[in-house]
Amino acid sequence: MQKYLNAGRSLSVSGMPSNLLPHTWAQAHVTYYEMVDSQENQCIIVSGESGAGKTEATKIVLNYLGVVSSLNGSKLEQEAARGVGEKLVACSPILECFGNAKTVKNDNSSRFGKFMKVKFNAKHVVVGAENIKYLLEKSRVVSAAQGERVFHSFYLLARAQGSMARVLGLEHEKQYTSLSSGGTMNNSEYNSEKDFNDVCRAMSIVGMTDVELISVWRVTAAVMTLLNVRFLPEEDGCSIDPKTMKYTKKAVQLLDVCEDDLVHELLTSTRALPDNEFALKKNDVVAAVDIRDAMCKHLYDGVFGWIVDRCNDLCNVENDGNWIGLLDIFGFENFNKNSFEQLCINMTNEQLQYHYNLHIFKRDMDECRMEGVDVTDIKFTDNTGCLKLLTAQGGIFPLLDECCWFGGGTDLGFLEKVVHTHESNSFFKKERVSGETFCVRHYAADVTYNVFGWVEKNRDTLKDSIKSIVRASGDRVIASCLPAPIPLSERKKGGKAFTVGGFFCNQLRALMDLIGETNPHWIRCIKPHPDKKPRMFYGREVMGQLESSGVLATVKLRKAGYPVRIPRALFCRNYRMCTSVVTKDEKEFIQHVLQMAQIRMPSLAQIGKTKVFLKAEAFKLLEKLRDRYLLCTSLIIQRIARGYLTRRGVYDIFLLFHKVEIARKNLEKASKDMHLQEADLRHSYELEEDTSWKLIKELEAERRVYQETMETAERERRRKAIEDERRRVEEARRLEELRRRAAICIQRHVRGELVRIRLYRQLLEERRASLEYERELACGAERREARALDTQRITDEKSWTQWLSSMDYLRGMKRQEEQRLLEKILQKTRIQIRELVRKEDRMRLNIEVEQTDAFFELFSQHQYISSHYMKVAAERRRRMEKLQLKTPVVLRPQSAGMKARAERSAAADARINKAITDFALSRARSYEEKRESQSPGVAPDRFSSNASKESSIFSHVQKNWLRQQEWMRIGDVGQASENYSRLSVAPTAEDTQYSGPYRTIEASLHSFSPSNNGNSHSTLPSMSGFDRRSKMDPSRSSYETEVRMNKKKIRVDWDSVFGSEQ
Repeated sequence: MQKYLNAGRSLSVSGMPSNLLPHTWAQAHVTYYEMVDSQENQCIIVSGESGAGKTEATKIVLNYLGVVSSLNGSKLEQEAARGVGEKLVACSPILECFGNAKTVKNDNSSRFGKFMKVKFNAKHVVVGAENIKYLLEKSRVVSAAQGERVFHSFYLLARAQGSMARVLGLEHEKQYTSLSSGGTMNNSEYNSEKDFNDVCRAMSIVGMTDVELISVWRVTAAVMTLLNVRFLPEEDGCSIDPKTMKYTKKAVQLLDVCEDDLVHELLTSTRALPDNEFALKKNDVVAAVDIRDAMCKHLYDGVFGWIVDRCNDLCNVENDGNWIGLLDIFGFENFNKNSFEQLCINMTNEQLQYHYNLHIFKRDMDECRMEGVDVTDIKFTDNTGCLKLLTAQGGIFPLLDECCWFGGGTDLGFLEKVVHTHESNSFFKKERVSGETFCVRHYAADVTYNVFGWVEKNRDTLKDSIKSIVRASGDRVIASCLPAPIPLSERKKGGKAFTVGGFFCNQLRALMDLIGETNPHWIRCIKPHPDKKPRMFYGREVMGQLESSGVLATVKLRKAGYPVRIPRALFCRNYRMCTSVVTKDEKEFIQHVLQMAQIRMPSLAQIGKTKVFLKAEAFKLLEKLRDRYLLCTSLIIQRIARGYLTRRGVYDIFLLFHKVEIARKNLEKASKDMHLQEADLRHSYELEEDTSWKLIKELEAERRVYQETMETAERERRRKAIEDERRRVEEARRLEELRRRAAICIQRHVRGELVRIRLYRQLLEERRASLEYERELACGAERREARALDTQRITDEKSWTQWLSSMDYLRGMKRQEEQRLLEKILQKTRIQIRELVRKEDRMRLNIEVEQTDAFFELFSQHQYISSHYMKVAAERRRRMEKLQLKTPVVLRPQSAGMKARAERSAAADARINKAITDFALSRARSYEEKRESQSPGVAPDRFSSNASKESSIFSHVQKNWLRQQEWMRIGDVGQASENYSRLSVAPTAEDTQYSGPYRTIEASLHSFSPSNNGNSHSTLPSMSGFDRRSKMDPSRSSYETEVRMNKKKIRVDWDSVFGSEQ
């Protein structure tokens, strides 16, 4: 860098010194000094495709401007400029963290445009800068394409587990779905907690407080937390998934807003009706997700705008001096799937290419026409038609705005309008089977766009209620992220609604107007290869970038036109030596020079009004002619110069000899004068020497006397010293001998002691070694035992774990089996209870039928016997009457024999009935005993209740039989109803409840009759009434006889009744 700084104003892009190479520093150097010299604003446009290094080139330019502007300032100004430069450089990592992301082509791709005004004071020293952002790619907040990532800030915050993530209470990065939406989470830049700390340090350098820093990261955390919220469909709307409700609460906590209001706005929408009325509608899952995503996009865009404004507040100053603009904007993009954002980016590059064409090509052509040069044969690529296709009336962006302004606009409807309007446009192409896509022929390449979601992206609407909720936050930074809602009245007066495309077009138009007011400079960044590796070069891709950036077109235009343009005066001055023609007419002189160079006009050169336009071949011919004449002229000049130099050399030698002779004469004269002076000095010196010699002799005598005295004293002193030294040596020798003897004694004792100590230590070492060996053996054994114990413990733990697992499994299986057995037992119990109830009903029916049959049979027998007795008595009476009529003798019947026979028959019937009753009671008692001995798995209460019921039935049956026996013993069946008072067992209400419908013969016959529709529990009629009905209705008597014959076949099988329950 220092070489470029030392070049000063002499450095220019067209005249680069041989020791310097074309570099970004050179462009920054030239731009700065052009601003200084012309006092005009400058602009550097950094362009190139994604990943070519535009952002890094902008940093290099910014750093160089800070250094070059402080070269001539004072120390204070240099310190101030250095501080401003540090702030400006510190802004870059902050904006890259929040505005850059990993794409397929670039690990640190800028997903927004940036125009920086670097401001200078009157002394042309950097004093501040202002940033303007363009079109942040908000869709990347929610998700990223395959192989890409969302913005860097989300990953840095999620990985700052040691600092900010712990303070905000964030989970692990894998829990956030938006971070892994692109299928990759790692990157070569902005990927670790160290990068997070660097960004926080840069935010501190630019002047952000700790509170503001935490607020910025809170918004970032709230966005990626809110994106984890999912919705479940319902019949009339949707609801938040309970599993993700914790993320809603966390986002509300981070944003410091009302949870109920936010949930209500996510799940419902308000629709405006006529007369300023509103209707509430529940959202489905798609609408709720759209509201959530729109809120996240606007929050992130708002906090990014706040960061840019904050950097401007800290780095910008109000200044009337000049400024240099640095435009670092997204490069031309052509992916497998291109959407609305790619169209905006490519339209920006189209506009910049148009500006480049206007400044380089069109102005070049205009200059040629103004000079009177024919340029009809020169052609260049003009992208004005493509810009009209995109932005003119009826273009793609206006048609998209129309679809957004009308409520029924759809993506396919927009595509249909575009195809219908621009089907014949040469810059537009639509395949018949392309579906939702269309193609635009840009200056760089043909790009196919997919219109899915364009209408919604262009609207980019957010509910006013959500804006109000966020602006009510307790955090000042968060509250300022979203703008205040526009009142409905003002919104109606405002006309057409806001759209992203319209806003971006206006912003881009203002940018181009701003650039048009400056002197532009260009830096074309070329990406050498797509593999992101050093020391590689891919020629085909480089050629494509050179062609798409307009560099090759510029070269071709220069080659096809007249790239060399020399002012006439300069041309005449440079090529004056090529001709001897003397004329005041510049055109004639120029034509003569061109003819001498054999340059054809106008194919190779044309003469303008103020300049001479030459092609490269013509310029080479002129340079060859000029070089030839320069060679001839230089030879003449060299001949004259060499003669002059030779003559000058001879003259210099003559002058040298003359000067030497003069110097010799002067030297001889000076030597004579010097000898005379020397003789006078020698004489004076001899006189002084004699006087001095006498004085020296006197001093020498005195010195000898003094020296002898001193020598005598010295000898005496030496003798005394020698004697003292001898005595001292003798004493020392004696002491040394004593010391030697003492030392020998001490050494003898010490050596003995040392030998003993050495032997003792050796013994100790041997003992210690043996002990250590034993200890090592013991330790080894202990370690082996410990390892064995550990192995056994591990085995036991594994066994115990397996046993516990098996026990848990068996316990679970046992519980399941017990549950299944219990269900089976309960089911079996229910089945048995139902069966028992059925058997009880069948048994009761059989008992009642048997009872009725027994009653019917007994009463039939009793009727038969009674009728027989009555017939016999009647016959006896008739015979007795006849005998009485024939003879007067009175014959008395043997009533004793008849009575005895009747008593014997009644006794036999009683014995039979008693035997039947005893048998039934014995079976009932055995049934009770068997029931008590049954298993406890059967419900005892049910059986006990059934058994008691059966016993009560049997007791009533016995009572009924006893009652019938009592009736038979009375002998008068017809009077049974009158003799209840004489019965031993009187009928009660329970008899009617438990006896069944067949209490009498009449009731039995009445119940068996098909014409019976009355109550079966009728009262007992008299036998006389029965006899009367029998005599009065012979068909009924025959029917009853038939029923009695059939009923005789039905008997109660007591063994089957009581044995089936065993």
